[in-house]
Amino acid sequence: MLMKIRFAKQTDKDAILAFTKDTWDGYDYIHHVIDHWLSDEEGELLVAEHEGRAVALARTTHLGDGIYWLEGLRVAKEARQLGIGKMIARAQLESLKKLKPVKIRLSTYYLNHSIPIIEQMGFIRIGEFLALYCDISDKASGYRPTVEIIKGDASACLAYLKEKGLGCGMIGMDWVFKGVSASILAECQSRGDLYHIEGDYFVLTTQHAKDNILSLVVFSTGHLKEIVAFAIDKALLSHREGIHIMSDDEQIIHALKKEGFSSEGDVNRDTFVYELSGEPL
Repeated sequence: MLMKIRFAKQTDKDAILAFTKDTWDGYDYIHHVIDHWLSDEEGELLVAEHEGRAVALARTTHLGDGIYWLEGLRVAKEARQLGIGKMIARAQLESLKKLKPVKIRLSTYYLNHSIPIIEQMGFIRIGEFLALYCDISDKASGYRPTVEIIKGDASACLAYLKEKGLGCGMIGMDWVFKGVSASILAECQSRGDLYHIEGDYFVLTTQHAKDNILSLVVFSTGHLKEIVAFAIDKALLSHREGIHIMSDDEQIIHALKKEGFSSEGDVNRDTFVYELSGEPL
């Protein structure tokens, strides 16, 4: 099969939507983000073209601080098992060389059949998380706080995290993971997504959301009941469908499940984060 890798164009939209509509049994997020991806100058969207039609795509996003995120790798059903996924992934990495990235990362679901290919290309697993979701369709707004929740300060939050030994961790915004740093927390503060509640901090954001949800980031179980109630109210007022959180902390996971969050399946961790180690193989 003769294949051409190139940058995506607006005219590729219909073909992309057609071959991704059945991914994940129809629950793919591509239709939510394709317009943004096609117009976003901060990212790069590649497609594999066969006989004048896009049959695969892959997205690269710059997260700041020289860190690049790979996502959205999809191959049309009729074009699978031909090495196209690996071909377009290598094209992504080749395109990134000129930018001299500090780090290249991605995340994937634990049942993804491409995990062996990811690891063969030189990616090392650096984190394992559990994806949890809270459906708010049966919730009611009208939250009344019993403690004060205010906008947080990035510097104070970073000091708090270092004191608790959390300064080198990662936070998940939907399926995008960022290392905890002064610049990332400052970005959250500038967006109005960083909050403070009696000595504890949390992030509530739509950044990197693939669906109509809010992403919640908590760093401890402190004030968790209040934080979840606050997040649910914010989600309802902004007409979101639910709240998503990624965690690798067993205590936090257990506490979240008590507050109505659930995960798919019976595994302890279902989301793997990878980082490229050295040159791709």
